[in-house]
Amino acid sequence: MKITFVLPLASTNGGNRVVATYARILHERGHDVTVILQTGRTAVSTPLLDFLGPRHRVAGHHRPLDPDDVPDGDVVVATWWATAEYVAALPRSKGEQFYLLQDYEVFPNLPVDRVIATYHLPLWKIAVSDYIRTEIETNHGAQVIDVVPNAVDLDQFAVTARNRNEVPPAKSLTMM
Repeated sequence: MKITFVLPLASTNGGNRVVATYARILHERGHDVTVILQTGRTAVSTPLLDFLGPRHRVAGHHRPLDPDDVPDGDVVVATWWATAEYVAALPRSKGEQFYLLQDYEVFPNLPVDRVIATYHLPLWKIAVSDYIRTEIETNHGAQVIDVVPNAVDLDQFAVTARNRNEVPPAKSLTMM
């Protein structure tokens, strides 16, 4: 499959790490993955996506994506409210349109009306938690298709086995 993720900015934050993990796993399984980053005035990338080589693209502008910015494909995934607006406006040749909801994005510093409107766009919605799905469905009447928990890089977050601590004697608890 040809899969494109659209990220709002180049960073190593948690949301971008999750997308990078999904992209890496899909790439390793033989899918043709592209990740497009939007930036402000300067074109920067993130090392999280270096494994994609030229398929790690930086749009280099802060405006809605043009259809020419996005390769034709099978799936295109928005990852933030603004990218949901961009993805919804793309032609179907860019792929089936999805919206990966990584937070309940109704924050006072954002254009709340526009954020809420993205919950009603004709995109397949995937929430990363039951909390997000419930907030959107309850507060805005939008339907979220499914919940898919965040991807975790087990190589980075591996824990070696160890013995549990001993339970302290009962008398030491009463001394507190």
